[in-house]
Amino acid sequence: MCRMLGVISSKPQRIGLWIPALEIQAKTGMHHPHSDGYGVAFYKDRTLHLRHEVRPVWERSPIVNEDETGTCLVMHARKASKGATTLDNVQPFYARSDDWQLVYCHNGTVRDIDRLDGSEEFLEKGLLDSAVMFHRLIDSLPFYDDLPACMMALILEVEGQCRNWTSLNALFSNGTSLGAVRSCAVEEDYYTLYVGRGADHAVVSTEPFGAYEWALIPNRTLWIFGEGQERFIELDRGAVL
Repeated sequence: MCRMLGVISSKPQRIGLWIPALEIQAKTGMHHPHSDGYGVAFYKDRTLHLRHEVRPVWERSPIVNEDETGTCLVMHARKASKGATTLDNVQPFYARSDDWQLVYCHNGTVRDIDRLDGSEEFLEKGLLDSAVMFHRLIDSLPFYDDLPACMMALILEVEGQCRNWTSLNALFSNGTSLGAVRSCAVEEDYYTLYVGRGADHAVVSTEPFGAYEWALIPNRTLWIFGEGQERFIELDRGAVL
């Protein structure tokens, strides 16, 4: 279980403006507290920066300079359903290559992730379900034209092979676009993702906050926003709404 928040903007956003919204969700939101570590990822001048701690977000240390800015932010506060409270389990997860810089975070539990093809090598390393899905996502990048296609393929693969899961909700970004996927099997009032829009930015969050006019992403839908374009895609049909 976790709380998640993402922002994409045409203008740099100060991180300190957004962390309090994550803090409120983690400390007092549904199924609180989410106190088993938090992570902040942001892109500045096309470069990915990360801050991870095992302490709760409301006890964050000065390693997070809240005056730092970025045009894309992804934040995650964890409530452990399995696995130790260690830095290895703090999200967002990230990966870099010469061609891309990717972040991903997940809200939910896949208890039978061992049924997923290719999961063995990651489980042998002690990785949890969220980390296994992230590595499967990375492995698929060379075979698809874009990140949303990779994410859709991952969700359909997990749904097709695993049977005991709560939610596959996730946020993901390559720095130029921000995406969210909502697919939950239980507790639809908890496994939510909402989209809000400002004059120069879009926000996606597990819980509404502030004065935005929030729209709930429908279950089994992928949302993607980048370069001023917004899409909603049905997972079952791959159809743009």
